[in-house]
Parts: sequence; C-alpha cells; structure tokens
Amino acid sequence: MNSILEPVAKRLFDGYYRYCRERSMEEFQFLTEEAYKLHERLRKYPGNKPGLLELDEFLLLKALRNFSVHQGDFEGEVFSIKRSFREALKLDLGKVCLLRKSVVKQAINFEPRLDDDAAEQQKTRRISGQLADFGDFYNLEPVIYNFMVRVYEVLTRLKLTVPGEGFKELDTAYKKEIYYRYAHLVPVIPVDVDPQTLLDNLVPLEVKAVDQQVGLPDPEQDPWRVVGALDVDCSGLEFPGYTGDDYANLTYTIINKIAGDPDALTIAQPLPNYIGMAYVMEADGQPGKLTGFSLNQQKVILERCGIHLDEIFYSLAPHEFLVLYFDGKGKLWPVVVAKQDLSSAKALLDYKKRMADDDSLKPAPVDAAKRKNKAKRKQASKARKQQKKRKK
Repeated sequence: MNSILEPVAKRLFDGYYRYCRERSMEEFQFLTEEAYKLHERLRKYPGNKPGLLELDEFLLLKALRNFSVHQGDFEGEVFSIKRSFREALKLDLGKVCLLRKSVVKQAINFEPRLDDDAAEQQKTRRISGQLADFGDFYNLEPVIYNFMVRVYEVLTRLKLTVPGEGFKELDTAYKKEIYYRYAHLVPVIPVDVDPQTLLDNLVPLEVKAVDQQVGLPDPEQDPWRVVGALDVDCSGLEFPGYTGDDYANLTYTIINKIAGDPDALTIAQPLPNYIGMAYVMEADGQPGKLTGFSLNQQKVILERCGIHLDEIFYSLAPHEFLVLYFDGKGKLWPVVVAKQDLSSAKALLDYKKRMADDDSLKPAPVDAAKRKNKAKRKQASKARKQQKKRKK
C-alpha cells in the first residue's frame, strides 16, 4: 500500500459507500473533507502537481468543503425519487441531494479569486456547469457520482491498489459498464425531465420500498456472453469512409435486407447494443454468412488492425445496434441500425405483400374493347366542348 495516497483514497471510497446507503448530509460533508485530503496528497505524488483541480466537480466540492470548515454547515436534504417515476423516465440516479442555493452561492463566493481574470472566469464557468437548478436548491447527486467515477479513473491510471469495500464496489460497477457499454458518467441535468415534476416525485429516504434500484447483472450471467469476436481476418481490411449519400443508401439496403429475412429479423430484434451483426460477403460477390459479434472484442481487433471507426459507431442507444458489412473486396462498411426502423421497414414490406396477394385490393381488369370505347367517349366529349367554345 502506498503510504501517501491509498489510505486516504480508502477512506474516501468507503465514505462514498456509506453515503450511498445512508445519504446523510454528515456523510456528504465527510466526503468533501476526504476529497480535499486526497487532492493535497496527490499534489505531492510525482507527476500530479494539479491534484484534483482538473476535475470540474472537485472545484465545487472544494468550495463547499472550505465553506463548511470556515463558515458554516450545509443546509440541505437527501430524498429518493419514486420508483415508478424513475423507471418510467429511465433515470440514472435514484436519489437527489438538494442543497440550498444560498449556501452554494456563498461557498462559491467565499473561494479566493484567481489573479488572472481569464482563469477566474473559466473557473466560474466550470463550477456553474455543475449546478442543476431545482427551484430554491441545487441537486448535487450527479456531481458526487461523477466525481467519484473520475477519481476512480485517476487512481486506476496511477495503478494504485486501493483496499476497502467502497473501491471494490465502484470497480465492479465500472467494469460492468464497460462490458454492457454503459456510460460511466451521468448528465448533471436529466434529459427531458422538468425539475418541478421531479421535485413532486420525491419521497423520504425512510420509505425503503421505493429505494430498491437494481444494478447491472454480473457479466457471467449474461446469455449473450457466448458471442465473441468475428472469425474474420481483418488485417487487410480498410474503411475508406462514406461520401455523399453512400451511408444513407447502405443503411436503407441493410435495414430492408434484415426486415425481409425472417431469420435475420428474429436475431436482430432482441440484440442488446453491445452485440452487433455482420454480413460477410464472399470474395466472388456471393452472399456470405450472417453472424453476431461482441462489440467490445471486435473493437479491440479492428483497432489492432489499424481500423479506427468513429465513436458514433460504438456509442449506441439501447435501441440501436451496429452492423458491419464486409463487401468481399477488402472493404468494411459500418452501419448503425435503429430497431424502430426495422419495424417500420417490416410493416411496409408486409403491406406490399398483402397488396400483391389480395385480389380484392387490385383494380378490376379491363378488356381491350372496353378501353377502346372509353377512349372514344373521351374524344367525343372533348370535341363537343371545343364546338361549344367556337359557337360562343
């Protein structure tokens, strides 16, 4: 154990472990104090002179710590979010930590001003970016969560061994997020959630029934774990990039190919976003096999072969999955497919098939004689109209 960093890091993560269960302002205040101590120790560690000052979250937590040491205690409270509301909106965090705006503003203003005006303005912007406005309060729960994740990343980059249950818990959760391709950080302000509506759906922490939030399952229990990387030699492949309407056209083709193939559609619909599909064409242009692959494992192989796809092909929403199209000519083409587009394409294909199969939906056949008579009547009618115009 490193005598400088690891003991204080253990206290910080164990304190966060307790905070996650008790959610008291006393535990929050303890977190800010231990965070500051870790920052001071990091500054003495070789190559880490800034400490934690590069973390936006720490700038706010440091201001609150200094305020609590020199001015007064925090004024706030922690609440749970109703489980039904939380699940309906798929919120990342199940609780809020509300601190009075007046206290937070006092803490920020109490911080010593930097000599350089530009640096002071930048510091103010960084702190302001952490403030989630909830009426008379700021919600600091996402700040605390993101801060602990960022500190975990700092310590793992330093290859430190941090003992204790708190670090172990976060380490396990972080590795699960890597496997399931979940984002490690949460938005400061939940997307598409009205703050007042959220405040209306808070309940006291004592209500244990609404406080049960299930985390990600163990990867060992994942039924998709058997899917690995593709059995394809990627060493000679290249992705030349898309131009013009190439991406839209290929996406349209892939979506209709999957929607028109019952077996492919059956595979695609339940796919999680960390499992992709691949169409591997033969060198002679003949259709090849359709197979699945692990996004994490395949990304490692592609990058090892010098193929670095844009992050948009890996940062997928829960309803999206990646398709890799190997054209048999040494080219690889990635496409992101949304499942709702598959459903729409399938519905359209089914409609066209019904139109083709249902005789009642087809226009009645007209024989040649009837068409000829109809044409003659149109010509006669047109001639009469012209004669009337000449008489006028």
